[in-house]
Amino acid sequence: MRLLSGSWLIESAVRRLPADAMDRYRREFLSELHHLANRERLFFALSIRFRVADMNRAVGEIELGSATDDRPKPPLHCRVHLWHRWAMEHQPGVTFEACRDCGRLAGRTIFDPVIP
Repeated sequence: MRLLSGSWLIESAVRRLPADAMDRYRREFLSELHHLANRERLFFALSIRFRVADMNRAVGEIELGSATDDRPKPPLHCRVHLWHRWAMEHQPGVTFEACRDCGRLAGRTIFDPVIP
């Protein structure tokens, strides 16, 4: 059952984070995993496992900070591409979709399926 629960993927992902962040993220991800349906658990765990490199960079940025850049950093969920809050933006002559939190424009990414 542990294989299908995805907890082993979460453990694998968390081991690649900085030591001082491991426990926090292990508890957070396992608690989120607990509230998902069986099928969704594996997909959630896979998404965490595939994004662990981005999370590692984001956690390092949060802890180290930057003395030269005073701009606010986007929220963690935007930086590691867990989710975005999309909204339609309207400017004279142009309408587009952008994230409310980080400003990223919606559109195709390398993760989208190729449509011939």
